[in-house]
Amino acid sequence: MRIYLYILAGITSALIGWNIGQVAITNLGLSRLMPEEIVLFPCIAISLAVGMVINEIFISNPTRLKLNLRIAKIPILIAAGLGIIIGLISGLIYQILLLSPIPGIMIRLLSWLLIGSSVGLAEGLTWWWRSVEAGDPKRFQQRLRTSMIGASGAALVAALLFESMRPLLSEIENRGFEDPLGFSILGLVLGLVFSITNSPSYMAALRAGGGFEHTGPNYQDIEPGVTTVNNPFPYINRSLLKFISNSKSYEIEEGLSIQLPATGTIRIGSA
Repeated sequence: MRIYLYILAGITSALIGWNIGQVAITNLGLSRLMPEEIVLFPCIAISLAVGMVINEIFISNPTRLKLNLRIAKIPILIAAGLGIIIGLISGLIYQILLLSPIPGIMIRLLSWLLIGSSVGLAEGLTWWWRSVEAGDPKRFQQRLRTSMIGASGAALVAALLFESMRPLLSEIENRGFEDPLGFSILGLVLGLVFSITNSPSYMAALRAGGGFEHTGPNYQDIEPGVTTVNNPFPYINRSLLKFISNSKSYEIEEGLSIQLPATGTIRIGSA
């Protein structure tokens, strides 16, 4: 299911970006002021970057919609900003290279590579605001490199696939579907790559720090000789934490609030 959601998000984002670009070019008349690529490329880059970031956020927390909306604000702004900047750069480079003797296929490959890299950069950078794992600099740098390399490679593969189809498309009289088809291929390959590079990490859940305990006979197998208490349920260390209720229970139950100590360090996540 995960791979299908990524592919669907990629294709949908690409088509939304293309349609927004067409509205800006045709209805708003921006094509009279600047070349179409300078309008279209930023729209595609923004839509793909924002779409992939939103998709990753909601897949990570599928049942926490309000929390996702709150988390998504900064990542969406960053993704949109990177998309428009690199999209404009791509459009300008495309127009400059058209004046050079460089073959058209090389120009198109470079343009797609720039769009893909903008999506990868946005996905990698915004991970800092949406994952506790990003607190580890090495992990963050690894994720950023993976996103950049994966998205750039996906863009090149999509461009080569589309270029291989061009001879067949040239035989069709009405070629109005050529651009949306090409960008759909780009979104599809990007979604496929991100479904692999953004696979669930080793952190299946948050691991809480001091004060949360579970002792039992299984610990004897891990640390021979350790003194354990046979409690069949997880509990809190009442010398460090306590429940905010009239109950003096220390058994952890759903829906109970825990009062944190006034001083000291509380670590949530990996140690």
